[in-house]
Amino acid sequence: MLRTLWPRLCVITLPLVIGGVLWSQVSTKPPLATPPPEAVPTNMPTATATKQPTATPSPACTPMPTLAPTATPEPMVPVPPQAVTPSPTPPVEGYHSLEPLPSLPAVVRLSADERGRYILIDQATQTMHIFEGLREIQTFPLSTGFPDPQTQTPEWSGSVGGYVGTFEAFGTYQDEGWYLFSRGGSILLHSVPYTLDEAGRKLYLDLEALGQRPTSHGCIRLAPEDAAWLTAWNPQGVPVTITAWPFGRPGRESDYDEEGVG
Repeated sequence: MLRTLWPRLCVITLPLVIGGVLWSQVSTKPPLATPPPEAVPTNMPTATATKQPTATPSPACTPMPTLAPTATPEPMVPVPPQAVTPSPTPPVEGYHSLEPLPSLPAVVRLSADERGRYILIDQATQTMHIFEGLREIQTFPLSTGFPDPQTQTPEWSGSVGGYVGTFEAFGTYQDEGWYLFSRGGSILLHSVPYTLDEAGRKLYLDLEALGQRPTSHGCIRLAPEDAAWLTAWNPQGVPVTITAWPFGRPGRESDYDEEGVG
């Protein structure tokens, strides 16, 4: 029976087998490549070329000269000004000057003349202070009247009078006399008294009393060289102040006549 069926089975199955083989070949064949879609043109604006500005060339740099370093200045240290006391040229030789007063007295500022000249006679210290330009230029030792009612130098303010020169009083001579005032007698500025020896030389008296104690009859005595300096300075018309004698009882005006000076 199998032999009778086999031809029939072959007739049925053979087409099926062949068809399956063909189908497998068809299914395994690679698909055809699909062509890419054509580009669809679009109405896009055409790019316009923008003109780029031409770069301006930078100027060539000029090399700067190298500067030498500047030294830093040191801070200035203020120097206190030095007080300078004018020293006038002495009009005569042999003069001397003591230390000036520590401060300018008010009486000098108030009473000095237009040139700032003033003479202060201080009986307490037995000194004469001479000012010019409101500055003390000389200090001289002197001797005033002995502190007795008849010989004491009184307190006084005025100005220097005329030049007397050399005169004689109380048996002695005095040089470089300058008149001050009269109080029972003439009060003068002059050199210390002296006598003359046989050869005519001057023998000065009471030089050691200058700047130390009063010894005169009321006048103002100076050393010969200081009296000569005062005459060369020409004190005529210069304001003068004589301070009061501060020690002991106050004196009174001299009782002797106008001829008694010394």
